[in-house]
This record gives sequence, C-alpha cells and structure tokens, in this order.
Amino acid sequence: GHHIVDLKARGDRFWLRHFGEKRPLIEITPEDVRLYLAKRAAGRMLNANTENAQIRAAEKAKLHPRARKPKKVVPKKLSAASLNADLRALRSLFNFAVREGWLERSPAAPVEPHAGEVRQKTFSLTEIEEERLLRACREELIVSVKGKRNAGGRAGGRKTRRKISFDQPIGTPIYLQPLVAVALYSGLRRGTLLSLRWCDADLEQRRWRIPPEIMKTSIGYDAPMAPRVAEALKQFRQELAALCKANKTPVAERLGSKCRVFGLEPNSSVKR
Repeated sequence: GHHIVDLKARGDRFWLRHFGEKRPLIEITPEDVRLYLAKRAAGRMLNANTENAQIRAAEKAKLHPRARKPKKVVPKKLSAASLNADLRALRSLFNFAVREGWLERSPAAPVEPHAGEVRQKTFSLTEIEEERLLRACREELIVSVKGKRNAGGRAGGRKTRRKISFDQPIGTPIYLQPLVAVALYSGLRRGTLLSLRWCDADLEQRRWRIPPEIMKTSIGYDAPMAPRVAEALKQFRQELAALCKANKTPVAERLGSKCRVFGLEPNSSVKR
C-alpha cells in the first residue's frame, strides 16, 4: 500500500512532467531515464506541486499588487542516495509493466546507479589537538573594533568625537572549557550534556548515574566516568565556589545536587 502511494506521488510530482503524461511506455528509452536522473542531480527539476503553487501565487500577486511577492523556490540538487531511490522506484514501476506484458524489457534496467562523491572520513582528534582545543577554551579572544569609545572614565557620559580603532578583549564563559572536556571524554549527546545535574555525576566514585529522562534512548546510564572528566568537573566546582564567594551568592544556588552542571538550558546555543 505505502509503496503504491510512493510511486503515485513520484509520478505526479516528477515523472509525468519529464516522460510525458500521454506518452506510451514502450517509447521510453534508457536514455530518457538517464536524462531524467541527470536533471534531478543538477537541480533542474522543480516539484510539480511546488511549481503549480508558485504559478498560483504569481497570478494572485498580479491581481493584488500590494500582496507579498511569492518567494522563488530553487530546485535542490539530489544526493546519490536520493537519485538511487528514485531509480529503484522507476525500476519497480517498469518491472510491473513487464510482468503485466505491457513492456518486453524495462528501460531502467541498463541504467547504472549513481556513484556520487566519496565523503571524507571523520577522524578523531590527536592528543595535541585536544590540548590545543581545551587551551583555546580558556584564552581571551582579541577582537579589532572601530567605534566611539568611552571618554568619561568610570562615571561615563562622554564619548570620543571620532571613531577610533582599538582591540577589545572578550573573555570566555567559565563553563566552556569543562563542557568541551566532558564532551570530548564522555561521548554524551549535546542535549544530555546540557541537562546534566550535579547529582548525575558521582565525582568521588567516578561514575555516571544519569536518569532515563535526559537520555535519547530513554534508558538510564550507569557507567564509569573517565578520570579526565572527573578532574575537569572537580576543578569546575572549585571555580564556581570561588565565583559564588566573590559575588556573595549562596553556593547552593549553583552547586546544589539538583542544579544543572553547566547552568544552561538543554536547548541553549553554546557560544564562545
């Protein structure tokens, strides 16, 4: 059932436009199939439903000049996997026609699958690269800025008349280095990392005790913790305790067992 629905959808959106709505199946050649796949690969075929919607929107815009102009949709180039899925669907259609006696041979049979581009393999970081990354998470970023500067001292209220160029240091968030360290040596997903609470990390026993509700698999995670992770989190706790003391804020507000380790919401965007 689903297969037939998929074939019909592909036919309505793409095949009929290329091969012709009233063209006999017997006239379709392997070259026609190759040309169709080449057009889809190059991004030169727009979905028929999308094209019809654009035509209707353009006609509406002519009748109502003040209406918002329709956004032009550009056909996307297809990946090798998508092209081969389309070829398999065409073969299924033509094979059905062969079984029914409407064709002697499928015009899609001689067409070779699309090889596509070989994707570059993902390599892990070396120890030196890991150290450089973690060191960079602690370093200040110096940004060259051009603008008016404060000329009123601590009181403020005055600016330089002309824009001047100067270097502006930007500090890194306190959570960045430990967050990256835990990500490197734990393999936990981003959502789980940002949802971690201090009670989920047993630093003395060096063990994770993560509840199922923050795991993608919905299965609790009870496993050993890498020594580097435990060290990074212990140091982070010390830094947070010192920061709370300096700001005269209760330590329990940041280091309580139910507090999030990195102080971020699970859907936060982590920025430098």
